[in-house]
Amino acid sequence: MAEKEASRLSSAGMSAFVEDAVIAGENWYRVRVGRYASSKEAKEAADQLAKSVDGQIWVAKAGGRYILFRSCAQLLHCPARK
Repeated sequence: MAEKEASRLSSAGMSAFVEDAVIAGENWYRVRVGRYASSKEAKEAADQLAKSVDGQIWVAKAGGRYILFRSCAQLLHCPARK
């Protein structure tokens, strides 16, 4: 699921990648978009992403870069990598 969603987003011109996480003892795979250098660039990408997915998109700073995400109940947080 996660790799498929990341591939779909990448095909749409987004910089998507999969990040592993352990939540309540279970492996989950988060699809992230970004690593943008500026907040402005990330917000522009969030506006573009919002056109192709349901739900609100947030911008967060992680490791000196900006990434996009949605709530974990939606498709960008997947219980299966593939």
